[in-house]
Amino acid sequence: MTVQLPNGWPLCALILACARAGAAVSPVLPTMRRRELEFMLGVTESPVYIGPTSWHRFDYGAMAAEVAAAVPTLRHRVLVGEDVPTDDPAVVDFYRDLYGRDRTAEFPAALLDEREAKAGDVAQVMFTSGTTGEPKGVTHTHNTLYAIDKAQADVLQPVRGRGHRDGVADHAPGRLHLESADALVARRHRRPSGPVAAGSHAAHSGRAESHVFFSWARRRFWPT
Repeated sequence: MTVQLPNGWPLCALILACARAGAAVSPVLPTMRRRELEFMLGVTESPVYIGPTSWHRFDYGAMAAEVAAAVPTLRHRVLVGEDVPTDDPAVVDFYRDLYGRDRTAEFPAALLDEREAKAGDVAQVMFTSGTTGEPKGVTHTHNTLYAIDKAQADVLQPVRGRGHRDGVADHAPGRLHLESADALVARRHRRPSGPVAAGSHAAHSGRAESHVFFSWARRRFWPT
């Protein structure tokens, strides 16, 4: 499943849902355009694309439709936002068709328990940007994500229990694609992960406006 969303709760929810359903995620930065997206979908043969309808005045829905016409393995496009097309049967409205519906009867807990990803299963397929050539992909299992996350938590560990207000703040709109591994680790290993494991917190922004974001983060988490 290919996910191209800016920072926000739908991104975390979808990645957790994929792990619960036993699906691997290929996170694509929101700054990527048709060339990179078409190449990555061609390599992974992902049947599902999830992206915003628009973001920073760019029409991701139209781009996804163009890519779907060029990549036959892409069968479903889930769009998050407003003005989702209703005349295309391949398009799913995230808020109307997924978030706004109770599907527990169709997908009971017992079924999801059987499908849920195991620790050694592939969790994510990450690609480089491809600025010097074609993007290159690498697979991560839940175990390798755990190793990365544990190393980060060990570095942050000294702040726990000492009254520090240290935290992680990041205004890069796509950074959560990488740190979403924390959510997978927390789910798979039943333990806090990332900044939470170190007794801290994290703040992410969906827009690349650093002065606005850090001003908000300072007032919210580190008031003077």
